[in-house]
Amino acid sequence: MEMVCENLARKQKKELPRGFYTKQLGLTEWQTLYREQINNRSLSKLIDKHGVDKIISFLKNNSYIISLRPKWVHDKLEEYTYTSPTPKQENSTYDFDNKSSFTSNNNKKSVISRLEELE
Repeated sequence: MEMVCENLARKQKKELPRGFYTKQLGLTEWQTLYREQINNRSLSKLIDKHGVDKIISFLKNNSYIISLRPKWVHDKLEEYTYTSPTPKQENSTYDFDNKSSFTSNNNKKSVISRLEELE
C-alpha cells in the first residue's frame, strides 16, 4: 500500500511524508488513504491469490496504478507474469567435512608470520 501511495503522490506532484502511515495525533490525507486501502477486502484476496512478491513487482512495473480496488487492476495483475528471482549461490570455501575448532579455524597469516616463513 505504501507503493500505491507513492504512485499517487508522484501523480499529484506532492511530497509523501516519511513514515506517513504511522499513528499521529491528526490523520493526514495520506494516512486516511493508506487505511482505506489496507481495510479494502480485495487486498487480502489479492495477497492470498497472487502473493506479496508478485503484487510488489507488478506495482513497480506499473507505477501509474493508484488503487488496487478497480476490476481492471485485478485483471491486469492476473495477466502479469512474475518470475521470482533465483537466490545467488555463494561459493563456500569452508570444508564442512573437516572438523576444526574455532581457534584453529583462523587460517589467515599475518605479515610477520609470512616473513618468518620466507627466512
